[in-house]
Amino acid sequence: SPAVALTIADGTAPTAITYQPTGLVTFQSKLGTGAEDKIEAYYWKPATASATAKVPLVIVAHGHTGVFYCSGVDDARTLYKLDDSCYLKLQSQYPSLAKELNDKGIGMMLVNSFTKVRSDFIVSQHGGDGSWAIFPAGLGANRDAKVSDHAARPFDLFGAAAAAPTVLTWAHSAKLVGLGYSHGGTAAMAMTLSKHPVNTGNPTTGAKLFKRVFAAYPGCAMGNVDTTYTGSGAVVPLVLGTASTDPLM
Repeated sequence: SPAVALTIADGTAPTAITYQPTGLVTFQSKLGTGAEDKIEAYYWKPATASATAKVPLVIVAHGHTGVFYCSGVDDARTLYKLDDSCYLKLQSQYPSLAKELNDKGIGMMLVNSFTKVRSDFIVSQHGGDGSWAIFPAGLGANRDAKVSDHAARPFDLFGAAAAAPTVLTWAHSAKLVGLGYSHGGTAAMAMTLSKHPVNTGNPTTGAKLFKRVFAAYPGCAMGNVDTTYTGSGAVVPLVLGTASTDPLM
């Protein structure tokens, strides 16, 4: 406070690159204690990072399409094989971002809120309905609460920040940054709101575990639902990113 608006000139989109994650970790979301709230995250560790040389960490919340895409080609980027026609790989923006951050000595943790266990749980709660409206899009009126961008996913980010110094011993606990795009941007933004349950229920931790939060293209209407967030302030510095032709509100 006070809020400041910056105008940034259009640039050239970075070339998509292949940059494999260093590893995969799991942690419990603050959303619940069940197996469906056991979250996984890919991480990229800078070469210089260690337990005695801790580095900043950017914790990333993905968009509503998740972290993967399905390819018919099996190559070094394949993370999972669903069947002979589908090999799951990370969407290119995430390894591209990780490479840029790692080159600057900054780590990255990509939180996968749409795990298979959570997906299977949600489908089971909807009588076997696995349609786009239920999961994982989270854009329709029928979306399950477990994948709500503003109500649920902030708890995944909270859990990631709480777990990061333990599961990634090279991450500096006082230098955690939140970053979200689209569906994940709403999650990142909502997490900072003073009236969000993440913060009202955890006044000394919650979003305060982050040093700063960036939300790119968030849905400021919070899914067009009635919420209690009106009149909130941000409990940590919050940066909203949108383009000139896209209305912020």
